Amino acid sequence: PVFQPEQNPQVEEVVTSKYISSSIIHTIRITCSVFALLLLISIFAFYMSLNGCKVTLPLLLGTIASSVFLGSLGMLAAGITNNTAVSYMVPIVYYSLNFAGGSSFGNFYLFSMMNGEYGQKVWLFASGTGMILLSVFVKRVMVKFR
Repeated sequence: PVFQPEQNPQVEEVVTSKYISSSIIHTIRITCSVFALLLLISIFAFYMSLNGCKVTLPLLLGTIASSVFLGSLGMLAAGITNNTAVSYMVPIVYYSLNFAGGSSFGNFYLFSMMNGEYGQKVWLFASGTGMILLSVFVKRVMVKFR
């Protein structure tokens, strides 16, 4: 989790007392996380294609978009609540609701590629990116008011 080290008050005090903004530290952690996400999903897609699966670029990008969205939900929850357990529960609940509720989520339906629709993935990626930026901003504001 991106914000997990600062949950310890002593670590948060040290990080916030430094010249470099904690937002820069969070941005570096987010960049590493997104790079690892891209790498792992790409390796898995390559492995699937080696075993005869038809993995296309839209499927790969759609999977990345869904992953960014679910991760950003957790990151926003962690930024607001300062609790790692809640940050894991929110994406799991959203995934479960999508699984049970069908396509009633509209543009934010995670399983749209099963129906051959890829347009929703643009919405998921854009809102996921927005939630990442919002979570860094929320965390920065919360640090300043402590």
